[in-house]
Amino acid sequence: MIIKHSIVGTKKLNKALAKLSPEINRRVREELIEGGFLIESTAKKSIQKPSSGITYIRKDRPNHVASKPGSAPNTDTGNLVRNIFTEITDKKNSTKVIVRTDVEYGIHLEFGTTNMEARPWLFPAIQKHKRGILKRINQIINNSLKKAGKK
Repeated sequence: MIIKHSIVGTKKLNKALAKLSPEINRRVREELIEGGFLIESTAKKSIQKPSSGITYIRKDRPNHVASKPGSAPNTDTGNLVRNIFTEITDKKNSTKVIVRTDVEYGIHLEFGTTNMEARPWLFPAIQKHKRGILKRINQIINNSLKKAGKK
């Protein structure tokens, strides 16, 4: 017994998908970049929003209130906030978006040290927006595929 099957319209669908591919890539890239800037903004705002904690009295500069462990760090000099940025790298058909800092103590605040508990500022921002970013990317892809199927 021989069983045969065929799917009608695959050539038409493949042509439509080939045309959509650059459009999907462009729109997903835009969403990734927008998501990166959203995470960056949220991270910065979390640091700039004052919270209670221990006050350190200093003679040579203004006092500093260190946030409670587990809370985003309170800004002191503004150096960390000024140096959080979104880095965008494009290669062929892919885009990499990284929100990061070059400030050495940023990682110590995020994860803690042997002498200080963590005061995360980036991971909570990622968690806050990750689901929405992925949902919008899925919508872009699904809508494009539906559009391709109708052509």
